Amino acid sequence: DKLRASKIRWMALSRNLLKKWNGEFNYGDTVILKSGDPEIDGLWVINDNMNKRYKDRGDLLFHHESKKTGMWKNVKIARWDPRPVVASVKNVPASLEARI
Repeated sequence: DKLRASKIRWMALSRNLLKKWNGEFNYGDTVILKSGDPEIDGLWVINDNMNKRYKDRGDLLFHHESKKTGMWKNVKIARWDPRPVVASVKNVPASLEARI
């Protein structure tokens, strides 16, 4: 099953981090998570919110048979954007114009 194989990587965020409550993230956003633990580092999709008593927290969904439990401190998340960055360039040398 996809959850057991870690093909589904869903997370919940505390409400203060979600746009619905004036935070930075939306439901459905893909975020890159960096914790220092290679088993949880990587891309996660925000799919739920946590109880209102929590602030600045996240909750990761694991299969019920998973041995992965714990609490990680100083975890960083950032919105992941797969679109390429396009920059505006002025005064392109003639040697580069043919390749653009």
